[in-house]
Formats: sequence, structure tokens, C-alpha cells
Amino acid sequence: LAMDNPILRTLILDHSADDAEQLITALRTGPYILKPQRAASGDHALTLLADGNWDLLLVEPATPGAHLSRLTAANRMQALPVPILVTTHKTAALNIPQFMADGARDVLFKGEWDRLLPVIARELDALAQRREHSALKERYERIEARYRAMIENSQEAVCFCHAGVYVDANTSYLNLLGYADLEELKGVPLLDMIDKA
Repeated sequence: LAMDNPILRTLILDHSADDAEQLITALRTGPYILKPQRAASGDHALTLLADGNWDLLLVEPATPGAHLSRLTAANRMQALPVPILVTTHKTAALNIPQFMADGARDVLFKGEWDRLLPVIARELDALAQRREHSALKERYERIEARYRAMIENSQEAVCFCHAGVYVDANTSYLNLLGYADLEELKGVPLLDMIDKA
């Protein structure tokens, strides 16, 4: 992220208020302006996830109703899904493959926070790249829509070719050459349209 002290909007799903507070304390050692909110149940987290604008979701799978696959599905419904990290006790280590299969980006053990900030930095960097990609894609789609409207509404016959092959053509161009649709025209080499004389 470009800011020196980025805001970190963090949703914490944990049935233990004490554990959540320890996690928040660890997060505060990082270079973030922390805005945390705790959910004590899976249903509460789903409501907050739908209503809020989050950067990170930290989940204790032992929390009542904290079905990781359900949270992941809800997260994917967002305009831009945020990273989901599992924070749990070492006793759940055998469940790590299932956590990852259910959508967790990483698993952190409570009380062992040495990996916490590096993992978050990695995930926020990936999130920033996804946001940039999303913004560029949206911009491209707007340009494409304007281009399409301009070409389709033109009374002039317009086509685009690449390496001697038709890529695009408007209705006026198709009518000029007597073709019903663009796909039919795409199979015809441009040179075939030029009088040999």
C-alpha cells in the first residue's frame, strides 16, 4: 500500500475476548492504523462481513458457527474478497490442510505472533495488486463499451484487421460486403477482398 501508515480494517472472529485482545495487541505493533472489530459468532461475522469494508478477516475456527467454507463463500460475494487468516491453538495443527482447503490464506498459532506481521504484509500487498487489477479492468471495460458504441453507431463502414485477418467490423462494413455477421467475415482473409488489378 502506498500510505506510510495504512488503515487496517480488521474483522476478528473469536469466541474468546481475551484471545482477541491479545491478537489486537500484536497487530498494534505493526505499521498500521488499526480499526478492529470482533465478532463472537459465525452469524455475527457474516453480517459484519456483508455490511463492512474490510482489509482482513481473522478467524478462530473453534468459534460457534465459524464455518470457514461458509465465510469464504460469503467473502467471495464481495466486490473484492479480502484475505482470510486462521488464528488458532497449536492443538488444531492437524486441521491445517482442511483450513487451507476451506479458503484460509494462512494459519497462525495463538501466542506465536512472530509470523503475524510478515503474513499480513504479504496478504495486503496481494490485496492491493488485486484492487489495482480490478480498477484497471473496470477502466478497460468502460473504454471498450465507449468504443463499441462509437463503432456500432457509425454510419461509416469501419473495420479493424491484424496480420491480414479481420478482428472487428461494424454493421455498415458488413452490409457493404454482404456479410450477415462478424464471425462469418473473420474467416475471410483481407487480401481476398482486394481486387487483384
